[in-house]
Amino acid sequence: MSILKPAHCALLIAAFLLAACRTAHPVTQPVIARTVAEAPATPPPFRLPGGARPVQYRIALTVAPGSEGFHGEEEIEVSLSAPTRTLWLNAKNLTVSSAVLTSPRGVLHAEVLPGGAEFVGFRFPSEVSAGAATLRLEFQGKVSRTEFSGLFSQKESGREFLFTQFEETDARQGFPCFDEPGFKVPFQLTLTVPRGMVAASNTPIESSVNAPSNMTRITFARTPPIPSYLVAFVVGPFEVVELGALGARSVPVRLLIPPGRRADVAFDLTAIPPLLAVEEAYFGSPFPYRKLDIVDVPNFFGAMENPGLITFLQSELLVRPGDDTPVRQQTFSLIFAHELAHQWFGDSVTLAWWDETWLNESFASWMEKKAVEQWKPEWQGAFESQNGRNIALRADAQRSQRAIQRDIKSADDIKLAFEGTTAYLKGETILAMFEAWLGPEAFRRGIQRYLREHADGSAHSDDLFQTLSRESGREVAPVFSSFLVQPGAPRVSFERVCAAEGPAKLRMRQQRYVLQTEARETSERWQIPVCVSAGGHGKTVRKCVLLTAERDELTLPPEVGCPDWVNPNAGGLGYYRSSLEPALRQAALTHAKDAWTAPERVSLLSDLVALVGSGDLTEKDRLQLLPVFAGDNEPNVQSMLVQTSTIPDELIAKSLWPRRARYLQKYLGPRTRKLGLTPRPDETKATRELRVALVGLMANEGEDLVLRAQVVKAVKAWLATHEGLTPELVGTALAVAVRAEPISFTEQLVKAAQAEPDRARKSRLLGALAAVNTPEKLARVFPLLLDPATDPNAFMGLLFGLAFREPTLRPEVFSRFENGYDALVARLPQDYLAMIPVLTSALCEPAALASTRAFFEKRVGRAPGDRERLKQSVEAAERCIARKEVRTREIASFLQGSREGRLN
Repeated sequence: MSILKPAHCALLIAAFLLAACRTAHPVTQPVIARTVAEAPATPPPFRLPGGARPVQYRIALTVAPGSEGFHGEEEIEVSLSAPTRTLWLNAKNLTVSSAVLTSPRGVLHAEVLPGGAEFVGFRFPSEVSAGAATLRLEFQGKVSRTEFSGLFSQKESGREFLFTQFEETDARQGFPCFDEPGFKVPFQLTLTVPRGMVAASNTPIESSVNAPSNMTRITFARTPPIPSYLVAFVVGPFEVVELGALGARSVPVRLLIPPGRRADVAFDLTAIPPLLAVEEAYFGSPFPYRKLDIVDVPNFFGAMENPGLITFLQSELLVRPGDDTPVRQQTFSLIFAHELAHQWFGDSVTLAWWDETWLNESFASWMEKKAVEQWKPEWQGAFESQNGRNIALRADAQRSQRAIQRDIKSADDIKLAFEGTTAYLKGETILAMFEAWLGPEAFRRGIQRYLREHADGSAHSDDLFQTLSRESGREVAPVFSSFLVQPGAPRVSFERVCAAEGPAKLRMRQQRYVLQTEARETSERWQIPVCVSAGGHGKTVRKCVLLTAERDELTLPPEVGCPDWVNPNAGGLGYYRSSLEPALRQAALTHAKDAWTAPERVSLLSDLVALVGSGDLTEKDRLQLLPVFAGDNEPNVQSMLVQTSTIPDELIAKSLWPRRARYLQKYLGPRTRKLGLTPRPDETKATRELRVALVGLMANEGEDLVLRAQVVKAVKAWLATHEGLTPELVGTALAVAVRAEPISFTEQLVKAAQAEPDRARKSRLLGALAAVNTPEKLARVFPLLLDPATDPNAFMGLLFGLAFREPTLRPEVFSRFENGYDALVARLPQDYLAMIPVLTSALCEPAALASTRAFFEKRVGRAPGDRERLKQSVEAAERCIARKEVRTREIASFLQGSREGRLN
């Protein structure tokens, strides 16, 4: 699954399924230690009791887009390991009207037992013997218009569509089942749908016949073994875009989109074939399923890797001609490559239980970047990886952050296992580090062997570690596990030791990276693949070691003598914060531009800023990075520098804003003016992204009045003609104008947003309106959150933008939100409702935090994971409060007393 998160839209997430022709490998069924002679008559507390497992399903559903419910019939072939009179299955929002069990001893009509919110039980009039049996059920279910789970309907351009989303535990909303990932068996699905509708599922259509009441009965081919959460289907008046037969097996590939949007998938059609070829080559095997459909879902959280049927958020799949941007193209490519990787890693080989969620998602996130980098090296995917590494390391600094691999004991635990920074970004960074440590070819052979040995079955992390160990000749499990089973991230300190004779050494010490507000001494220890490079005597060397103890030494090759400089994270792939002694840190700042790669310089910048957070460096040290790196010609380094050099309004007095502006203008103004508002024909994607970052910063905090006037003029022309601004700059330019122009402009933009039918364009307008900077403008914009035409994704973007952007309006934003809470969140899906407490992390005032914390503490528990998110968000706010006075004083001192602040 790919999840789009507010912090970095993509985050990205996915999984896929299996090959119908694979029969050489037996299906791995879950090991059930919970077998009992007699299942209880009360519902299970969380997981299904042992003693029964499915063998295969035959499911027939009558569904219609726009309908509030559906009817189903089902046959489940089961295997009983012990005699029983009671059988429990998962079921949610289902009403079972008939249950009949057939076994070699006869036919038994079952009593249906209520099972609470997640289960349904069947009580038989006499004992059922161990062995094979078939359970036949009739049931009715519900179709949601609010959630993105189970069966849900959405309307697009006046037409109704129906979709499914069964991950993590919502197959039980579609049919009674053994809804745990380790139960992996074939399914055969039949859908009866309104005549003329397009219907698609995991497998090709086997037959289609007319049915009464102007319906069509469509039977799909039997699936390979899959878990219930990967069953999927869609129904609606889709337009079908054929890509033809692709890949080594000539698999038919299609896009299913709303009618009239064919022109909006132009780029996607060029990306899908090469990415499929890249992944088939990497995995060393053909695409594992018989067909592939990619389906537009108007409102969704990202994408889902259902085998043979990937569902995709519309704004990342469809883009109007003239609106497409390099960022959108890269995002689509990454998400598609992620879901595609799941077809092998996650679908063909599936996790046995949700404690292994990281394995699926981390691998797909790692593979997405490898595949896209191979196809489009000019996009410089290494910087995307650096951004992910930095986000994950920042999250791991929180005391409340959980380990990657964790026990799953509740529905909340399952939901939190998919937390993006841990399951996705941290996991992918660790995989990249281990690929470099083991060697790319050994790593690839291990992956291929793992997939061959466990195809069509379930597997565990240890299974992967064993194949990697066999192929690399190194013991992988203890090294890898040190990053899986404990939270946090290491900080590795380096000290240069040069003797009169003999090679130089680096003394290393590891400890957990913690923030200044936390206790310094911690007990965690990791086994860390550390790679360093060093330069001296005109030569550069590289050396890697495995740091397992708290302290160790690394001996440098003698040819560099006592090195002039040391890069503590060569390649920038290590999942650790690095800390150089002062002399080495200064040497790094002197030599990095000429001797280090651009990704290594980005890694250095992010680690130096992290040392401000830990209290080892000051805000002055951070702000002095801008003069050092201002002349760096790599756009990605400059983009990181823009992030590094920001001085938030709430941390300085308004009287210091002019000094902040002069500081930014001196070092970033020349490059901003050189780039201008119009790209050149040969510009790279990175340069275009840098322009967006610089325009937003310099027109606002940089107080470049000439630039601001140019932007406003361009925006007014764009509103009249939709020309004159590149698509990637439109959102930032609109936001600048919202802040700079009087309230009449805000009102004009509000009307434009309300009238805009295209979801992507509407979200862009609403995102710009989140930049309002006066109470009067806020009063015009806030009601858009209650507008039914503001879909959940646009709602979240607008709400979080209002909460985080303008500190002077924060009290009023929270007051309006809390007063209208019930009406505001009434239309939100559960997954989005669970994210709402994250708003608390925007607060950096004790009274405001106390009030909002109390408000949310009375309301959490409505959505899985919301308690944990509130806990983490309160921690982030408390950390801001604890550091605010020191940061404010250090920044003021820099701006008032330094040469950069005075700019004399």
